[in-house]
Amino acid sequence: MVISMEDEENWWLLDHLSEESELSEEQNLPNELLPESIGREKTDSIIEETSSVIEETYTQQEYPAQSEENGFLGFSWLTRGEAVTFIVIFILAFSFVVGGILLMPSAPTYGKNDAVVLASYAGYDIYEADNCHGDDYGCDYWTEIECWADIDLYHVVDSVNYTTQLNGWEVYNENYYRDAELDCISFVENETLSPGVEIQIFYNVENPEKAYQFPPIHTGEILFITGILCFVSLPLVFLYIRFNSS
Repeated sequence: MVISMEDEENWWLLDHLSEESELSEEQNLPNELLPESIGREKTDSIIEETSSVIEETYTQQEYPAQSEENGFLGFSWLTRGEAVTFIVIFILAFSFVVGGILLMPSAPTYGKNDAVVLASYAGYDIYEADNCHGDDYGCDYWTEIECWADIDLYHVVDSVNYTTQLNGWEVYNENYYRDAELDCISFVENETLSPGVEIQIFYNVENPEKAYQFPPIHTGEILFITGILCFVSLPLVFLYIRFNSS
């Protein structure tokens, strides 16, 4: 078979055009089909997932700590428990003061008066007292006697005589010694509270038959004083919380 020169040139031209066509097709492939693009996408995906995990972990671990540092109600030095304590003390103080103010108008009025002893009955209590100086120094112990008396007396209010009995009148308190009981009885019945002796008492103005050695404290006064003490303690609690947490 004889191939002419013209046929040989045509064959070479067709073969060359075929190779150029294949090269152009490879160069025009979409980016997503190229190996480099596929590898880059996988790398970007892995980086994005890793960043998401790191961010989530940081949020879970760090956010509570920041919230705790921010404190309660925006005060960095105030924890929830301390705030509750502060609020409870304030509410109690306010309640005690208001309750005391409401009850005080019903408190009895007491007057002072001179009374005459009709009869006296001595009594005493013997007990052990102590004074401790701490664990390193121990305690001191001794015996004391408390001398008291029940008294029958009368006093005059607005020209009216009122007879009453006053129990537990405090006479004295001292260290116990031999025959201290006899001295108590003798002192009460024959000297300080013997019949006819005048003593000073307090009485209920609305009911003069009720007599006292000292005027009783009314419930309203107790509540009011307790509330004031609670209010006074609030700055101390505030300072303790402020400096203890700093």
